[in-house]
Amino acid sequence: MLWALRLSRAAVVVSLLLLALCARGDADIPAPGNHGITKYWPAARAYVTNFSPFAYDGRITALTPDRAGGVWFGAGSTAERIERDGRMHDYAVSDSWLWAVSGFSYDPAGRLWFSLGQSGRIGTVDASGAVHTQIVVPRRDFPNLRTIAFDKRGSLWFEDTGRDSIGVRTRNGVFRERPLPAGGTPWAMTVCNGRAWVVSSAEYGRWITLYKVAGLLDRFQPIRQLPNGWPSLACDAKGNVWYASAVYQGKSRIGIIDVRGDLREREMPLWNARVYGAGDGSIWVAGLNQEYSSRRGQLVIARVGDNARLVAPRMLPWRVNFDYSLAVTDPRTAWINLAFPHSVLRMRFVDFRLPRSTGR
Repeated sequence: MLWALRLSRAAVVVSLLLLALCARGDADIPAPGNHGITKYWPAARAYVTNFSPFAYDGRITALTPDRAGGVWFGAGSTAERIERDGRMHDYAVSDSWLWAVSGFSYDPAGRLWFSLGQSGRIGTVDASGAVHTQIVVPRRDFPNLRTIAFDKRGSLWFEDTGRDSIGVRTRNGVFRERPLPAGGTPWAMTVCNGRAWVVSSAEYGRWITLYKVAGLLDRFQPIRQLPNGWPSLACDAKGNVWYASAVYQGKSRIGIIDVRGDLREREMPLWNARVYGAGDGSIWVAGLNQEYSSRRGQLVIARVGDNARLVAPRMLPWRVNFDYSLAVTDPRTAWINLAFPHSVLRMRFVDFRLPRSTGR
């Protein structure tokens, strides 16, 4: 089994190397573990560089700032890192597809952890580059750990799509896991001000609900019914919860729940939009253009201002096949994953201006 998997990986790598040698211009695909030539995209007003992962046994997922100007991400059962200067590293966790690197979170001590799918484990990489894992939910219980998030007390919250539940493990070893109401499946989760928030989809997407988790998984408190679509959640530096409700082939809505619990919502000029929390606590959005030019369907990336309006939207070329993972390491640098070529794209924006705060 293992030799067949390694042989399959080798065949994919050889194929990609041949593509890299034969491709031209904007279609260049760097060899695994390398980056391409930096180009300038006038419409986005950004210098862009394409990075190829070492592993090709799964989608690129969960782009996460490394707190030094680079990013981490998952590629199948491998955790990978691109440093600020472009150097790349890979950390193979397992040869099994069950150990998919699916989500990242920093604990209060600053150590980065990642979830490992159906293995039921989380993992981390030490200073020497060695990978260490811990069991959260035993494999025999059929877990599938996805998004994870530590709160300030050191409790680990996690989505378990294998058991359609949300779980928490405290620093002193208390463990709880609770199924979502109405047989729902977790679609998005974040931790904000010590509380977990989750979006659940029930009855094959007929009911999509935003919940606040009360206490230590004492109950799920319904906050907002969302339209059928692809929801996302993020937490900003002030402790406000942001959500995007992305109706397929329709305009999205963006909402904010402030620290007092007040909810505001407005329509966005984007299709299929999602919100993302940046490393500095700001909120960003990515979606398909509906307003900023005559070329509808073009990918737009923007910072979200205090009044939920988009700031300095950047339109990317049509050839960008965005796969809906985005990380922002500073106000002028964003990273996205691409479905094809299977890679990570770094964008360094020029003439970027941050807005003055508009208050509430």
